[in-house]
Amino acid sequence: MYTGHRDHAIRGAKWGEIDFANRDFIVPGERMKNRHTHKVPLPEQAIEALKQLKSVTFNGFDSFVLASNAKTGYMSENTLRKALHRIGYEVTVHGFRSLITDVLNENGFNPDAIERQLNHQEKNAVRGAYLRSEFENLRRPMMQWFADWCEGKAEGGVINNVVSMQGRR
Repeated sequence: MYTGHRDHAIRGAKWGEIDFANRDFIVPGERMKNRHTHKVPLPEQAIEALKQLKSVTFNGFDSFVLASNAKTGYMSENTLRKALHRIGYEVTVHGFRSLITDVLNENGFNPDAIERQLNHQEKNAVRGAYLRSEFENLRRPMMQWFADWCEGKAEGGVINNVVSMQGRR
């Protein structure tokens, strides 16, 4: 949720793709829908969660962040959806991408930076040929703001609508 990425990019993440020093997740092109490597800035909350998870699943840089005994070696497609359903949320994991888009747009963030974070491709071919910025200087603080918003800490915008998922049944 802190990255805005499609679930298969997250589920297939390997420890060697996490750059703790620069707070980035580098998703290789072979796992991206558009086949291009994508650099994802990670907010502090994601870094902290990854540090905790590392003690459980790290078995070298080629090991999966969300390792499991599944035949792929990482968490299966329905695990996250089923977990959300078990705690009372009849939603899809992909729906978090819509949430991110709505919250960031409604709070005045740069639409191009939002689209780049979600790794959406520009539909206008001419504009796409010229617009090559990764918007890193905008995306990093934007995603930190979003992570803070998720925790009810963000300044500005609606922050009192966050419901803790811990203990929900």
